[in-house]
Amino acid sequence: MAGHAARLMKPMFPLLYSPIGRIGTNTCKRLQWNHQIGQSCSRLPISVIQPTTVELMQCSAIHTTQILAKKDKGKKKKGTKVDTTTSADTSILDLGEVKRDMDKALEILKHDYIKSLSIRSSHGSLDHIQVETSDGKFPLNHLAQIATKSNNMMVVNMSNFPQATEAAAQAIQQSGMNLNPEVDGHTIKVPVPKVTKEHRENLAKVAKTMCNETKVNIRNVRNKYATIIKKHGQGKSKDVVFKLEKQIQQLLDESNNSATDILAAKTKELLGK
Repeated sequence: MAGHAARLMKPMFPLLYSPIGRIGTNTCKRLQWNHQIGQSCSRLPISVIQPTTVELMQCSAIHTTQILAKKDKGKKKKGTKVDTTTSADTSILDLGEVKRDMDKALEILKHDYIKSLSIRSSHGSLDHIQVETSDGKFPLNHLAQIATKSNNMMVVNMSNFPQATEAAAQAIQQSGMNLNPEVDGHTIKVPVPKVTKEHRENLAKVAKTMCNETKVNIRNVRNKYATIIKKHGQGKSKDVVFKLEKQIQQLLDESNNSATDILAAKTKELLGK
């Protein structure tokens, strides 16, 4: 009896008590089994709950399939890539032109990073600061002459647009580069800050903003050519038009990934990692 009781008290194939299949359901009903709270079934004869080998194999297969299905359920299926070396219809769209325009936006980003963002601030870092005027927003270098007076000082000459001097100083201060400009008549003196952790982090934020602006420019390129496809694709095969749209979308995705890689490299440089 001791051996018989011991066999009954062992966990009896928990897979059988899943609500899947005849075995699990029927056995659970007969035994009123609750595997989660471990109710005892020691008073029932072993023949009632002892499964056959075939039944065990069936339950195991069902359980394994269910686990695999759950793992696959949460996986996001990636879209099929298309060939972007040749346009699906050259009479509608020159795919090489799309790529050149997107690559141009990436080259501008690289150039601006080199010119405007460095650990030691240079006058180039002030060029693209947007200044709010009564006539709209303009880059600082469109309104002023910017020069480096010494290693520790930059000078912004606002004599061409003296009415925008205060607005320019405010824009410099709010640029996120840890700069504290000093207005002297129509001249703005900008002390170059020491290289601190905060300064590095501020430069990294500016780099991210510039990258986001580049992605907007790339998206505008895509939108431009999407309009061309829509206009010149009338009367063409829907499959051809759809493939062209997928081609420019894929070029957009690839260019955005390149912009992200450029940002990652610049951020690493700025933060000194």
